[in-house]
Amino acid sequence: MKIKDSFTTGEIVEIDTDKKIATIATGSLRIKVKLNNLFHAKPIKNKQNNNVISLQNSLDTTKLDIRGKKPEEIEFEVVKFIDDAYLANLKSVEIIHGKGTGVLRETVHHLLKTHEMVSSFDFAGIETGGEGATIVKLKQ
Repeated sequence: MKIKDSFTTGEIVEIDTDKKIATIATGSLRIKVKLNNLFHAKPIKNKQNNNVISLQNSLDTTKLDIRGKKPEEIEFEVVKFIDDAYLANLKSVEIIHGKGTGVLRETVHHLLKTHEMVSSFDFAGIETGGEGATIVKLKQ
């Protein structure tokens, strides 16, 4: 399955028909996505060729502000943001989660630990948000 408006693909591992939500396994991540945001994707063959593929992404900023959202709402948003940033060949991005109770920060850090395109991450400098924001360095 492929998630609408992203390059993220995976397998459905669970469906909650009452809530109309599917759990998708993509790499080592599990993401909850509304069923209407999924569509069938052709399996990717592991075939090397010399074709050049041009991908357009929807990244228009290097910052993602998720303050005030619930952890289950941000999983897809954070993964898509990191995917788009990687495809845009960015070296680093910032995720603003706020200080609050720390639940969003913990969710973001868990997602970043398991995302294959993240090389490292740490809190922003004190002058740019401190523990309320995370700076993500992407693999090149």
